[in-house]
Amino acid sequence: MFAREGVGFMPALYLAYLDKLSEEEKNELVGLESTELRAQKICEHPFIIETLKKIKVSGGKNLEKSIELREEGNALYAAGKYNSALIKFSSAIIFAPINQVDYSLALANRSACLQLLGYQERSLEDTILAEKAGYPQDKLYKILERRAQCLIKLGRKTEAKEEFEKANKLLDSSSLSQGAKDKFRGKMRESLSAPFGSGEKKTWTDKAKEAKPNIRNELLKISSPNIQYPALSSSVTVTSSPEQGRYVVATQDIPPGTVILSELPMTWVVENARVGTTCSMCLGCILVLVPCNNCVHVSYCSIQCKNQAWDDHHSLECGFLTILFASGLNSFSNLALRAVCRSGGKYLLDNKEDILKICRKIPDSPCDIEKTGIFDGGDFKAGLSLVKHTECLDRDEIILRTLISALIATCLRRTRFGESIENEDEAYYIAGVVYEILNSFPPNTHEIDILQLKLLAIPTT
Repeated sequence: MFAREGVGFMPALYLAYLDKLSEEEKNELVGLESTELRAQKICEHPFIIETLKKIKVSGGKNLEKSIELREEGNALYAAGKYNSALIKFSSAIIFAPINQVDYSLALANRSACLQLLGYQERSLEDTILAEKAGYPQDKLYKILERRAQCLIKLGRKTEAKEEFEKANKLLDSSSLSQGAKDKFRGKMRESLSAPFGSGEKKTWTDKAKEAKPNIRNELLKISSPNIQYPALSSSVTVTSSPEQGRYVVATQDIPPGTVILSELPMTWVVENARVGTTCSMCLGCILVLVPCNNCVHVSYCSIQCKNQAWDDHHSLECGFLTILFASGLNSFSNLALRAVCRSGGKYLLDNKEDILKICRKIPDSPCDIEKTGIFDGGDFKAGLSLVKHTECLDRDEIILRTLISALIATCLRRTRFGESIENEDEAYYIAGVVYEILNSFPPNTHEIDILQLKLLAIPTT
């Protein structure tokens, strides 16, 4: 459960807690009849009570760090190193509190880099965001002029003229000398008289598609879905036996290249080291980073992904990721957190009876396929139903995973997720659910890697 590096507070907390328990207390803890009771026992230990009091939910925004990163970006920009400056400005945007003017300054600076690199659409987007974020009024003419320049490149002449007119009016309220104002107006007139662009858009998305064509929809399409298992092809069926467990068998000859299984995951996370380069929602490559407004531990490739993630799960986990990043735990804990947030506290509490039956392996436990005849692999209860191999866990590992679950459940109460939890019993129930879903991940998850190959020139004869 610990990250390979082992750097963080959780290994030390775990060892300190074990040291405070006698052998008899450890055996008693593991022998309790339910995970909820184990979580309650841990949370009521004086050492854990005092420790959890010190843990604070925080987004990690840092104004001083943002300013420092922006200044580094300014130096790189002045040296003509626009790609390197772009990275610094994006980092400055991540750390800047959105209620500070420095957030708008970082956006404006990044828009300048994007414009010079030829990505007019994204530059235009940053100028709009900078203005909405409260870019200083006496300097706003710069943003409007840059926006007009982008519109010219995009062939949007009428809009460009409107932005130039706005910039011209704002010049009067700027701190520029009269000579500088006249020079700036002359520059705008020259821009308007220059040939306009063709309207062709050069975007980061286009660049990504050039590097790696988006062929997912074609390659991963199930041409004839299975009625009970929509993620499976109708050319196979699911069966089981006491000796082999659950498996699939072909019901017909399957031509080469046939997609047999294509299913979205129940949940997913990005490795901590990849957060700045991989979209936390779609897992695509980030070329112009879009951060969360409240925390620094997720990054998105677009505003669309950012908004989708907020509605799907991030609004409930936001603020807690700082703690997980500092814990020294591996991705299984992040997955458990994301899974319960994607389901939401209300869902988990409304379905408590069914969920407990699954967790306690009560015969005829309800699963979606038994109720509706259709198996949904994205459903939380389906994830709980997976084989966990908990019989292989030793005593100390059970204590560790329960401690992790208690930590996650306790901290979730301090985020928006906690609005669904009304009392301690519900909190201990959530901790028990976290423990169960946490155990589902080690034997059932798959890592997604990015493979980069150096192209070799093949000699011709």
